[in-house]
Amino acid sequence: MGRQERVKNDKKTPEELVRDYESVILDIPIGEGPAYNLPIRREWIHQDGILNKDVIRLDRIVIEETLEGSLDWLTDRESQPLEKWWWHLQKIYHRSYPAELLPEYLRSLYLKHLKKT
Repeated sequence: MGRQERVKNDKKTPEELVRDYESVILDIPIGEGPAYNLPIRREWIHQDGILNKDVIRLDRIVIEETLEGSLDWLTDRESQPLEKWWWHLQKIYHRSYPAELLPEYLRSLYLKHLKKT
């Protein structure tokens, strides 16, 4: 695991963590820059146990962008468990991620895209 993965970001409030996650997602169209930090930002949210309507909305955007190819350059982190979907965006992009491991609010979106292909 890289240094960033081991470090728990306990200096930021839950609201700040969600804002950071959102800012990375909003930068997705510009390429590899800030979006490279997306998995670690999502990991920090997970570590803090944050799952609210904003995180759900942002997670849905990540899945949609991934399925449309905007994040196809991110590399999966095989050292991370599959249940942490944000480390496995390549599998999601290639539609090889096990749908049953996604939270329900993302599973339906993912399955809808699987039916299209």
